[in-house]
Amino acid sequence: MKTHRMKSTVMAAFVVAVTIAFAVAQEAPRVPEAALKSAQQAFQLALGTTQKTQTFEAMGLRSEVESRQAVLGTPIALQEIGYDKLVAYQPGNAPQSVFAGPDQVLFPVMVGKSARSLITMARSGEGWRMTSYGDPDRAAAIEAAKAALQKEKAVGSSQAPSFSVVSVPAFQFDLVAATQGPKTYLSALSPAAAAEFGLSALSEFPEVVSKLSAYAKTFDAKYGEQIRQKQLAK
Repeated sequence: MKTHRMKSTVMAAFVVAVTIAFAVAQEAPRVPEAALKSAQQAFQLALGTTQKTQTFEAMGLRSEVESRQAVLGTPIALQEIGYDKLVAYQPGNAPQSVFAGPDQVLFPVMVGKSARSLITMARSGEGWRMTSYGDPDRAAAIEAAKAALQKEKAVGSSQAPSFSVVSVPAFQFDLVAATQGPKTYLSALSPAAAAEFGLSALSEFPEVVSKLSAYAKTFDAKYGEQIRQKQLAK
């Protein structure tokens, strides 16, 4: 999995005025034209870099021909769950309280109907900046998780679900969320990783938060002090 970080002078150019927030029972946030234009600029910059260097695989592309066919797909909101928030979480608290970090949006790079990589943009102050491009494995896994959720009866009514990505950086664990009506269901990008947290293939959002919190508390009791001591020693 390859991700490419952009220099601050480049990232500052990608500014949009849009609020992206994940919440249970919330429709997918609307991305205004300014955001789409900014992401398109980021896409062209990343694509130009791969074409100049002939490193098409960095964007999940197989050839220069595919680089000319590539377009941006439908954006999807990304929200991170904080480790400290999970440790502090108590039953009865609002599940959304575990979210932390900047608002982010993922733009898939598409060739036909196939998601080949991702353009990631994050809120920075009053604007937005491109933070990375690449991640072909993650792009494919997100599409697979979305397809799995759509096949489930739980999100299979005539009303189309709103999708978002939920990430737990501390555990390198990502899920795709489908919000439909009053409920949000999540499917992990890695079923094997989900099993380690006691999660099934399809779980509701409060259950995901509860089990991740229990895991984080156990983990912190064993290793938290060692981690904090190492951080203080730096």
